[in-house]
Amino acid sequence: MLENEHPSDKNLLYSVNKVFLFLILLYLPVSELFIHTLESYTSYPDKTIFWFSHFYEPVVVLLIVSNFIIALFKKKLAFTSVDIVAVAFLLWTLVCVFIHPSEMQRGLESLRFTALPFIFYLFARLSNCANAKKIALFYVGVAGLISTVGVVEYFFLPANWLTSYFGISNFGFGQNALVSTNQASSFLAGPNQLASYLIFPLFYALHRAVISKKLFKNWSTYFIVPITLALILTFSRSAILGTALGVIIFFITLPKESRPKIPAMILFFAVAFAFVVSYVMYFGGTITDLLTHGASSVQHASSTEMATKTALGSNASGLILGRGIGTAGPAALKFGGYMPENYYLQILFETGIIGLLLFAGFFVFALKKFFRGSKVLFAVIVALLVNAFFLHIFSDNPAMAVSVFILMAVAISTELKTKAVGYSVRLTKN
Repeated sequence: MLENEHPSDKNLLYSVNKVFLFLILLYLPVSELFIHTLESYTSYPDKTIFWFSHFYEPVVVLLIVSNFIIALFKKKLAFTSVDIVAVAFLLWTLVCVFIHPSEMQRGLESLRFTALPFIFYLFARLSNCANAKKIALFYVGVAGLISTVGVVEYFFLPANWLTSYFGISNFGFGQNALVSTNQASSFLAGPNQLASYLIFPLFYALHRAVISKKLFKNWSTYFIVPITLALILTFSRSAILGTALGVIIFFITLPKESRPKIPAMILFFAVAFAFVVSYVMYFGGTITDLLTHGASSVQHASSTEMATKTALGSNASGLILGRGIGTAGPAALKFGGYMPENYYLQILFETGIIGLLLFAGFFVFALKKFFRGSKVLFAVIVALLVNAFFLHIFSDNPAMAVSVFILMAVAISTELKTKAVGYSVRLTKN
């Protein structure tokens, strides 16, 4: 969104932007742990805990305003098609709040669920940070540690170990009871959140392994095993399905010189999956339970069917303009509403056909750009879009959504900046 800057433009605000980006990538995966720690160890009221744990929300808005004013003053603003649609979607979500005045309080409180990834995309584009490789590797490093905790807790720690050992209640491994076996969750809000959070790190680490002449030349490749195992141990069907499709795309788009490594990668995934499933079955789990998650499949299908009928059965105004922010998805748990178990249905409910088209347009333009510039991000986005058919992943998992949107923005900035100086450097360049 910023035009290509001269090195002398890297002032104090640039440094603050960069530090804040890395802080967010580090903090969000453990933000739920932080919330439950405050709840367990302090007597602070809920409102105080909320603002302690969501400190980044007013900060990012302040930084966006500061960066925008400075860029406007210096006449450094330049928009790509992805930026334009992102801004349009954000503006439309605000309209959706104000066209439902009777639900304005719900809309304003719920806006953060829908808008947060796009807000961070906007901030990252305005930040002038254009080192996509460094951001990607930082994400992989944090995710590698998070996934290692997920694997260790599953095989070596008792259920509810955070409660037993540290007194942190109602959080972590052992809290989820959809299947007969425990599901890895590490420090994220749940197994599904951990699974989608690990999709980008898995693809990026795989790419680093593929392009390296020596398998363990790059430290990020050491995390392939724990990331893969942790993702499988979540038993998140939608994330595994999305990852499988993404892997196929990843293989297809590999350069010819790297394709001889495909059989070894397929064998690795097959062995990892077989090992986990065999382990679960040995301790009493069943394939049927892993596929259906008990009664959750029936409930999931029922919720989606009901939400679809309600959304499509709305009057013309409700269908085109939406029923208001917060009427579906995670916000509905607090305010009442629908849980369609499908992010596209949630967007349709909240923002109508107009919002859904803007949301889809954002990813269409992004996929077009990354197909040319970053096959890794292209495969990751496809995997996440498949995942979103079954879960509210972009609103109930800020650790993933914000991290990926930041990466998308920084990758675009990197491409624009490197083209301007006469050479091309991709996110996936070794």
